[in-house]
Amino acid sequence: MEFYRLSDVKEEALAEAKKTYAGFIKFLKWISLIWILLVMVMCSNNFLEDGTGAKYDPSWKEDYESNMGLDE
Repeated sequence: MEFYRLSDVKEEALAEAKKTYAGFIKFLKWISLIWILLVMVMCSNNFLEDGTGAKYDPSWKEDYESNMGLDE
């Protein structure tokens, strides 16, 4: 059985922590880049614009008023 000195264990743990932290930061950079590109593509295609239901059509005014009970 091999015994490690405490300083060797700390150095190995620190090296592994630094490697893991660097990998985590790299992962976050890639996720951020993908997210920014996705948002740019969505905005360039007017993804958030509703072109079907948000327009006023005067020909439906009478039906709207009768459904709401506003016609007198």
